[in-house]
Amino acid sequence: MAGTIPAMAPSRGMLGSKARRQVGVVLRVSPAVLFVLLAIAVPIGLFLYRAIDNSELHDNLAGTIAVLSDWNGSDPLEDRHYEALASDLRALGDGPRLYQVARQLNYHKAGYRGAVLKASEAIRKGGAQGARALIEGADPAWRDQAIWRVIRRESGVLTPFFVLAALDLEIDDNGIRNADPERALYREVFSRTVWMSLLIAAVCTLLGYPLAYFLANAQSRLATLAIYAVLLPFWTSLLVRTLAWIVIFQKGGVAASAAQIMGFGGSSLLYSRPAVLTGMIHVMLPFMILSIYAVMRGIPTSYMRAAISLGASPIRAFFTVYLPQSMPGIGAGVMIVTILSLGFYLTPALLGSPNDQLISYFIAYFTNELVNWNMAAALAVWLLVFAACLWLVVRQVGRG
Repeated sequence: MAGTIPAMAPSRGMLGSKARRQVGVVLRVSPAVLFVLLAIAVPIGLFLYRAIDNSELHDNLAGTIAVLSDWNGSDPLEDRHYEALASDLRALGDGPRLYQVARQLNYHKAGYRGAVLKASEAIRKGGAQGARALIEGADPAWRDQAIWRVIRRESGVLTPFFVLAALDLEIDDNGIRNADPERALYREVFSRTVWMSLLIAAVCTLLGYPLAYFLANAQSRLATLAIYAVLLPFWTSLLVRTLAWIVIFQKGGVAASAAQIMGFGGSSLLYSRPAVLTGMIHVMLPFMILSIYAVMRGIPTSYMRAAISLGASPIRAFFTVYLPQSMPGIGAGVMIVTILSLGFYLTPALLGSPNDQLISYFIAYFTNELVNWNMAAALAVWLLVFAACLWLVVRQVGRG
């Protein structure tokens, strides 16, 4: 068509300038990405890998595992099996690798640690007897095929044992089964962790929404002071805030005195579920308020006035116009509060009883006290799974 100006193709200079800008952006963000990978992602990944790591048995009992590969688990054990075990124990000596093997087997059944250490000592001392007589004489457990079946079953580099144990499941030659009810613990702890996190998110929503609405729509000096009051907890140590609740809830404290005045008795509220919930809500409430407030600040007040001018009552205008627009803030706040509450450690540890501890307490216990990093990693893996599931659910509900 006459007079039409043809579209200009980008020149090489323009393409080169765009490529240089993209390269510049990559170079600027690469140090931060590298730091995140090296300082955060890699250590967390290596720690979580311990949940399925079985290298301590696979590498240190390689000879025994090799000769057990053709054993069906029920036929009588042969002398070559004992000789292979004796050879592995001699190679381990009395060093740390021996204790790693003993500890790893003891996770499967109490007493196996002593059996390994006694057998190792008997082999090192030696004697006129053969390997079979030395090992069986060291501890009666070696006469039972159960410990040999455990070594055969745990022959791989990876193991599902700890991941299953973190959900009160056990694995044996017959498959996966529920653990003994007397030893089952972690399902209840995970359930407690999830429902307490959701309860805290719900209470924070009910308490935080009205305050966020006031902060977003009020123009008075009081609103500015309220903003500072919301931000004040971020300038105070979490430990200090938790210790303050200890002073309030202890016997003779403010809470106990107020309960006594109202006729409910003056017993201490410390080390109880209400104390844990109160302390956690106190910590999480600012996150909920700020999440909702950030969304409410972008909602024009003219929408409410327009709805009222068209005949809607203030209450109906709020629920049909204002509340739906603030839902993204509620969704973000619920997500943040719930996921942060899943990993709470300090507040339940200081304010709660043993029956009020969340799963993070047991992760820390296995890491620092028992030095069972496999179990700690397995609990952390399931905690990560539950957090991801809650995130997906909240995100889907928010979209709906």
